[in-house]
Amino acid sequence: MPAAGERGTRPPRLVVLTAGHLVDAPGRSPPRFPAELVPAVTSRIEAVFEDWAVGEGDLVLSGGARGADILFAERALDRGAEVRLLLALPPAEFVERSVAAPDGRWEERFNRLLARCPTDVLPGWWREAGLNPFEQVNTWMLEVALRLCPPARLVAMLVWDELPGDGRGGTAGMAALLRDHGVSTVVLNPLTLGDP
Repeated sequence: MPAAGERGTRPPRLVVLTAGHLVDAPGRSPPRFPAELVPAVTSRIEAVFEDWAVGEGDLVLSGGARGADILFAERALDRGAEVRLLLALPPAEFVERSVAAPDGRWEERFNRLLARCPTDVLPGWWREAGLNPFEQVNTWMLEVALRLCPPARLVAMLVWDELPGDGRGGTAGMAALLRDHGVSTVVLNPLTLGDP
């Protein structure tokens, strides 16, 4: 089976690699991406997409998780861009680990994306090797993006509090990879979006 984005279609004008925090679970302390900041983050994502003129002919890569990943994908689809989901785990397991929330709304949104977007799952070799899929998926997503276009047509956007992560992988890990590869990256910090 071909890897994500390698299906014989015309190369995208722009590839946008996205990653970001999950919306905080109730009671998370310290907060990282509180649910009440979803509208502000969504508005900033839209503004950056507008600056980049994201639309038809562009490809947005999303990890599909609750919060930032789903917001990126939804906004990109609304603008006419193609979205590909690159999941760290098979869908049912992924929902349990990275999508499910008490109100169930994120699962509904994820399932709508799954029905509309080409989806690939991180190959399972990491299980036998005893590795963390959420660390491995960052490297895989960047490899896919770099295969799809020259670096000059690759940009990235992160929803990130700019602090070390809770564990291996995650948005902090993606930020480090992007920095190491010189990828032009916009960071949206949910906790400072209202700051001057």
